[in-house]
Amino acid sequence: MRVASQPPHHPYVDHLRPEPGHKAMVGEPVRPVEAVEVDDVWDVAELAVVGVDVVHLHFGFEQRSLAELRAWRAELARAGTALVYTAHDLDNPHLVDQSDYRALVAELAGTADEVITLTAWARDRLIGLGGRPPTVLAHPHVVELDDMRRRADAGPVLGRGAYVHVPTVRPNLDLDALAALALHARSFGGLVVHVRAAALAGAAPEVRRVMDGVASEPGVDMDVTPGRLTDAQLWERIQGAGAVVLPYRWGTHSGLIEAARDLGVRSVAPAHGAYGDQGAELFGTVADCVTALARPSCPGPLPVAERVAQRRHLAAEHQRIYSRARSRLGVPA
Repeated sequence: MRVASQPPHHPYVDHLRPEPGHKAMVGEPVRPVEAVEVDDVWDVAELAVVGVDVVHLHFGFEQRSLAELRAWRAELARAGTALVYTAHDLDNPHLVDQSDYRALVAELAGTADEVITLTAWARDRLIGLGGRPPTVLAHPHVVELDDMRRRADAGPVLGRGAYVHVPTVRPNLDLDALAALALHARSFGGLVVHVRAAALAGAAPEVRRVMDGVASEPGVDMDVTPGRLTDAQLWERIQGAGAVVLPYRWGTHSGLIEAARDLGVRSVAPAHGAYGDQGAELFGTVADCVTALARPSCPGPLPVAERVAQRRHLAAEHQRIYSRARSRLGVPA
């Protein structure tokens, strides 16, 4: 079965496939899934030429109009290509006005051949949008398994303070919460805020003013880099902290929470979205967040064996879902 994902590469997407060298276990579907890349997943004719059986849509549809999405969906059905949709963001962190985006999510939730989401919180809300319960499959590991093994062998790292990862200064960043946290940075061991230079330079004057104020507070390290961090650089920053803080005004799921779990660092997040379902400690006010950060905690990394077993389970479940999606079109799986 040939599956084209949108996007074709992403830690989440890549880790839905069996880890290298894994052999199918008894009871797993015998038909392998072949991941194929296409130049344009929205070009159904190209999908047919490549022989794509299933399109698995994750991100990257927010620029489509509802009419465009419906036309594409109908064209896929006519071509006999199944559509699987994983709902990651019910509210898009890159958008302020969510109305058009939510209409797209509702359309996909109601018309895709199979719908997946990551948490029970998101499932319950998708039922209201699409009228049917999606399959809930947990977020896989984010840190590579070999890297997790190496870090586990090296022993625990006792981090200090808090880390905030806002490289592109997305619209859902809660500037007021970040400024308030900065005022108390010394009380919980310091605050590191990572941002890219270009994002900071291109931000609105009010955003730059707040970020300058954050950087000036005692105990704050404004970590400005010229470009994107490598995975290794990001993992070092997370492991160097006692907690990862998500100062977001809205959101649904977070890969950063999963990376922190892989590395044995707790996450502290606002009490909205599905962050609690992912294992983050929740706060209602900044004062609650400061209190939580001042409380020592070292959960330890998730066992690598647990993440390996989870990845194998997810790979098998996705094989079954792709087969079901094909069957809904009347095409043998």
